[in-house]
Amino acid sequence: MCFSAGASFAAAALLLPLGAVAVRRVLRERDASFRLPLALTPLLFGLQQATEGLVWLGLAPDPSPPTAALLPAASVAYLFFAYGLWPGWIGFIALRWRGAEPGRGTRDWLVWFLAAGVLYGLLLWLPLLLDPPGSIPTVLQGSLHYPVPRLLPGAAGQLVGQLLYAGLIGVPLLLPRGELRRFGVSVLLAFVLTQLAWAPTFASVWCYFSAVLSLQIVWIATRPRRLPGAEAWGGTT
Repeated sequence: MCFSAGASFAAAALLLPLGAVAVRRVLRERDASFRLPLALTPLLFGLQQATEGLVWLGLAPDPSPPTAALLPAASVAYLFFAYGLWPGWIGFIALRWRGAEPGRGTRDWLVWFLAAGVLYGLLLWLPLLLDPPGSIPTVLQGSLHYPVPRLLPGAAGQLVGQLLYAGLIGVPLLLPRGELRRFGVSVLLAFVLTQLAWAPTFASVWCYFSAVLSLQIVWIATRPRRLPGAEAWGGTT
């Protein structure tokens, strides 16, 4: 499998309008504001893929002067989504979604996941924000290898960091009921696949797979409103 500017821009071209449809549908429902962060997610993935398309153009063998000049900013912007936004944003989605379900249950856990995700995202992204040239990736095995700030040294530190990242994103999606849980399972399966086949380019490939998987969110956010309750939420805990 090979990724490219075309693949990134194609994903953006698909996600941006469908995400806009999801947001518009949710905004028309008076009592569905808990679904708005979820509906915004395909739009955010679309913007992320558009920025990675710009990164690809800047890394071309003979880039135009504007795309070459934009490369550091595009890399930092892409990594804002990959490192800075998703660990906290996914926890926020799950917290809002769980808040609309009956009973309290796992909401306290989700608050801790949200706080940990925001903190971890800042620890990963802020060093790159302060050094934009240091955020520029290299092309490796047909994809992009981004620099990854490590909290622990060595290859073991990198693996621990990726597992923590996956946990902060995947586990909150498993705690609410129904459709959101199924989306979380698919994201974690994509994590395992990426680790097995594209580990050196994890930050690019897993985000691409997650962006494509976020098409599920369009369906979740735009399906007819259902009343709270175990059956209405598509399953039981």
